[in-house]
Amino acid sequence: MRRASPSALARLVALPLLSACAPALQDPLPAWQEGPVGTFQAAAAVQIGGTGARALTGVAATSSGESVVVGHCSDGLFLSDKLTPCVADENLFLLELAPSGGLIASVVAGDLGSVRPRAVAARADGDIVLVGDLAGAFDFGPSRVESAGGRDAFLANLTGFSPGGDVLGEATRFGDVAEQRAMSVATFEDGGTLLAGTFSGTIDLGGDPLVSEGDRDVFVAARNAAGEPRFAARIGGPLAQQAAAIAATPDGGAVVVGVFEGVLDPANAAVVSAGGGDVFVAARGGAGEARWMLALGDTGNEEAAGVIVDPAGQTLVLGSFSGRVGRGAALTATSAERAAFVAAIDSKGALVKVRSFGETGVTRARAMARTPDGGAVIALDYTGRIEVGDRVFESEGAEDVLVLELDASLRVLRAGSFGDEYAQHATGIAVDGEGRIFLVGDFEGTLTVGDDVITAASSEPFWMRIE
Repeated sequence: MRRASPSALARLVALPLLSACAPALQDPLPAWQEGPVGTFQAAAAVQIGGTGARALTGVAATSSGESVVVGHCSDGLFLSDKLTPCVADENLFLLELAPSGGLIASVVAGDLGSVRPRAVAARADGDIVLVGDLAGAFDFGPSRVESAGGRDAFLANLTGFSPGGDVLGEATRFGDVAEQRAMSVATFEDGGTLLAGTFSGTIDLGGDPLVSEGDRDVFVAARNAAGEPRFAARIGGPLAQQAAAIAATPDGGAVVVGVFEGVLDPANAAVVSAGGGDVFVAARGGAGEARWMLALGDTGNEEAAGVIVDPAGQTLVLGSFSGRVGRGAALTATSAERAAFVAAIDSKGALVKVRSFGETGVTRARAMARTPDGGAVIALDYTGRIEVGDRVFESEGAEDVLVLELDASLRVLRAGSFGDEYAQHATGIAVDGEGRIFLVGDFEGTLTVGDDVITAASSEPFWMRIE
């Protein structure tokens, strides 16, 4: 990727199928046993300044050690000590940051309506792919993308950019007059791309167009390194389904997670929600064929937040729940108002184990990324208390952010809490090849980095490197 010389960012202050109902709980579940838990600390942080509304929605780590963040803005964005206009109702922006937080390159795109990127991923060759949805128009390299009505999904591939320079890349729109949203993107080792989202109406992702059956369905699509369609598949029944995240499998397939109501797949009536919205996990093969599918949840409303697949084919799913989630020996429960969970599923779709986080208050799962050794880092928002190993975390007031590193067996290796008495939320997390962790979100009050502090009078987006 072509890059400009680094400059400082302005405002830098410094699951086989499960039945619908889980069995009744009997004896109390044993406490999770693990050794001493190490400490995470903030090594660098950046506040993304501007004059209107701004949000960071995703982050990816590049093969050369930088991070790329995406978000949307209105009115103006402070970049390189000057205000860059955000002329549409909501503009897409993309920033490449050095590990220190210095700005390397930037893109602000959009001239009409609303453009919202939802997720970003980095390819091994240095290209960046991002997905989202729009009700308006934006230019991206030689491409101009305009919505057909409602909100349409888009996929963009970026090969180079610099402040004030040309954008090298292209973007493609998918959808009709109904609503289509691309929510997650992942890459294969060979340079191919996976995307997942939610749609109603008709969406053409290559091959036969997909037509929704009911309220909203999920789409999964794969493209090869040249951008040519490999497969596109629909998942959904007569009620509402929402995609949350997607991950590539070692053999060229995909695992997608989200939330569903009613029957997930009319051809497979065994996967039925227990009430409200339940988390689903669905695996597809290299040609888009269905492999396995399972549901997680109870009569409460569950949320899906992330998924990774390790080199051995094990899937880890991140979500939030109330009551209980799982079944049999792989069952976890909480007496808190809401807790987060991580579920481990083997390569054949069998639920192996489930672990929860959050003893009191409300804990919500926000984001997940794979570590170089096959484990995971997760980002949670919490109020109340969370206990992991020999560590106990108490929120300072409103929501704080907790970052945990887990090994493949779901044991916590390191942990760190970030925030003060005001609200802090995570929206994305990524890990580079050296194990450096990049976190994005929004905060009020202060965030501390060593002897330095960044301060926000109202909710502001932030980027942080954690060690």
